[in-house]
Amino acid sequence: MRREYIHNEAKSTMNSTLFTMNEQQLHKQTNNNEARRFCMRHIESNWCSKWREGQLKKLMWWCAWSCYEEEFKDMLRQMGKLSETAVRDLLHYPVEKWCRSYFDTICKNGMVDNNFVESFNSWILEARHKAIIGMLEDIRIKVMNRLKKNEDKVGTWKDEFSPDCMLLYHDFRDIAHGCTVEFNGDSGFEVTKGEDRHTVSLHSKRCTCRAWDLFGIPCPHAIKAIQHTKRDLLKEISWYYSKESYLITYSYKLQPVKGRKFWKVKDSHAIEPPPIVKMPDKPKVQRVKEKNKATKRMREWKVSRKDSNVRCRKCGEPNHNAGSCRKPNQDTLPEVSLSQLFNIEFVDDEEDPQIKHLIPSERETRIEMRKRLQKNIGTRVIPFVRDSTGASAPKDLPFSPRKKKSQKRAATSGNQLESTKEKKIEKLKVKKASASAQN
Repeated sequence: MRREYIHNEAKSTMNSTLFTMNEQQLHKQTNNNEARRFCMRHIESNWCSKWREGQLKKLMWWCAWSCYEEEFKDMLRQMGKLSETAVRDLLHYPVEKWCRSYFDTICKNGMVDNNFVESFNSWILEARHKAIIGMLEDIRIKVMNRLKKNEDKVGTWKDEFSPDCMLLYHDFRDIAHGCTVEFNGDSGFEVTKGEDRHTVSLHSKRCTCRAWDLFGIPCPHAIKAIQHTKRDLLKEISWYYSKESYLITYSYKLQPVKGRKFWKVKDSHAIEPPPIVKMPDKPKVQRVKEKNKATKRMREWKVSRKDSNVRCRKCGEPNHNAGSCRKPNQDTLPEVSLSQLFNIEFVDDEEDPQIKHLIPSERETRIEMRKRLQKNIGTRVIPFVRDSTGASAPKDLPFSPRKKKSQKRAATSGNQLESTKEKKIEKLKVKKASASAQN
């Protein structure tokens, strides 16, 4: 039933985007026009098991965030200077599934990760340990309350568009300050940022950097062109980010349900639970976490004891502590604070350091990437070459993906094993019969 439902649902939705975590083989069999994307967070966990250098990891995310093909190739070349093998391992995953340069521009969504699915799984973690009816009831109540809560968030918006949209819009405006614009007198604009140059078409709302196409928010080049024509910038933002669109999303409410006493379930319709089979070992209730995830976070703030001055609090002599002190009968010295011992000045209102994220933030690195010095690579033309959905396929990449060392055998079903077993038995019978006939 589940596979048939997903199959019919996928065929009924045209030009949609699907993030897949399961049922991959099912989606491969459906011949529809949905755009499939891979979660970059899961690709990173597999790729970083071999390549853990911080600069390589940052360049990997910049490759995923590249909005046009020429920028993606530049990032691959920078990564190739550090390690060509790392680039080939990264290109082993289909580029059009995880790089923004090849995404379609219909849904106005440039996400490269699938964290909202994992967030939902952790959100219903308590309900998942209950029986089927109790679990579904808890999820229904949580979703019903969340729909109302999210609808009330619109009252806290200071603008006509969502706060996340305005945050990205203001970042683009900061980048647009350093751009220069040239107008051809018709509908084309040539916007330059350092050695980077793009063309903007306000009539079709497109830019060769594809950021405007992907997000539905004017990119820095489009903002500079719109400012040249003295038009309202906020009117060029996609309707998907508006209050009206947000309220329509949460306008469909879940209706309240009466208690179990009012449920009329016939005995013939009752579903009996399957027989309980005790499995070996303890049941696994926690999700499979990335290797060394806890140690990575601890290592960010762990202070090494190497080259530190250790002083005994009993005798006051250096290079040993109270546990290994050989003068236990000596009177204990007065306690000395750490600031007096090392002459450190502490600030009373000093805040604890913020824990660093395991994934580099796009907002923190976007302006850093734009402000970095770029070498002059000469003149190149970036055309508007896409299909009707805005997607494209990678061509002429500077590196090729690594080759598979060994081809694994296809999975064999139980019926196939039985048939091969019967064939072998028949062959053995024929050999025995021929041997007995010769004797």
